[in-house]
Amino acid sequence: MPPLRERKADIPLLVAAFVEKHADPARPIETISDDFWHFVTSLSWPGNVRELENFVVRSVALGSGPVLRNEDECAMPGNTTADPSGGEMASLAQLERRAIMKALDTAKGDKIAAARTLGIGKTTLYRKLKEYQQKPE
Repeated sequence: MPPLRERKADIPLLVAAFVEKHADPARPIETISDDFWHFVTSLSWPGNVRELENFVVRSVALGSGPVLRNEDECAMPGNTTADPSGGEMASLAQLERRAIMKALDTAKGDKIAAARTLGIGKTTLYRKLKEYQQKPE
């Protein structure tokens, strides 16, 4: 099968499927902005479908409303970019921590539901939470 960069037409279908799969029912994504579409279709996605899915999971978790917007691109792997709250630059580790804490808050502390929302295994979530107890943000 050819790499995702050679199958750009598949990206909208994959993004829509991943949004549907990973969106929190309490905070559904109703639409995806044109800027977001432009952003995801402009990348080469060297990690292929798995990288795209992980990006969508982080974007949904970090998103602030029913519209998935381009500013949610801060979830892009390897990016250090503007904090979604409008503050200073934030590292991917900081964004990951915020996404996990936000997912836990949305899931009312249910770690299994939070892990499912983030698209990660419960073991990964527990390991990350243990890391966060040992070092401050």
